[in-house]
Amino acid sequence: FFNDPILREFFGRGGGSRFQKRTGLGTGFVLSEDGYICTNFHVIHGVDKIVVNINGKNYQAKVVGSDERTDIGLLKIDSKVKLSPVYFGDSDKVQVGDWAIAIGNPFGLDKTFTVGVVSATGRRDVDFMGGSHIQTDASINPGNSGGPLINIYGEVIGINRMIYSKSGGYMGIGFAIPINTAKSILAQLQKYKKVKR
Repeated sequence: FFNDPILREFFGRGGGSRFQKRTGLGTGFVLSEDGYICTNFHVIHGVDKIVVNINGKNYQAKVVGSDERTDIGLLKIDSKVKLSPVYFGDSDKVQVGDWAIAIGNPFGLDKTFTVGVVSATGRRDVDFMGGSHIQTDASINPGNSGGPLINIYGEVIGINRMIYSKSGGYMGIGFAIPINTAKSILAQLQKYKKVKR
């Protein structure tokens, strides 16, 4: 039966259904020398395997914990060398007009750096969860999710999350989770694997 090339192609070699391998892209940033990494929940949700690329080297990552409500995920990789963690800023001090720099992996273009300004702070009407967001016009595109939004001092002030778009492409409005919100969530994920509310 499965010696027939047409039937084998239709039903698969083992007689079962055929599955197509899917891959996705996202961004994250290093939180500690020992390999904790921050990204978005929606970047890692429902995936079978996570590969983190740092300076051209791939690492298998495990999910420490994640929180759908705030869209934050915490990963851990094992590295034989100490990693260089980010510096945190204070997102409560961010003001409209401040420079904002988004770093990420849009469309697979690694280490892409886009510049804009903070357009609004404390946006709560972005999604049904009602969480506070920093709005920026720094270009954020698919693949940027989970990457850092930094200020001109190189300090992380937010986690790039999503864009407002009617076309699916960038339209000058992007949103980031304030880093002060993220820090408390990440601490709980590291300790409890989930957020206690």
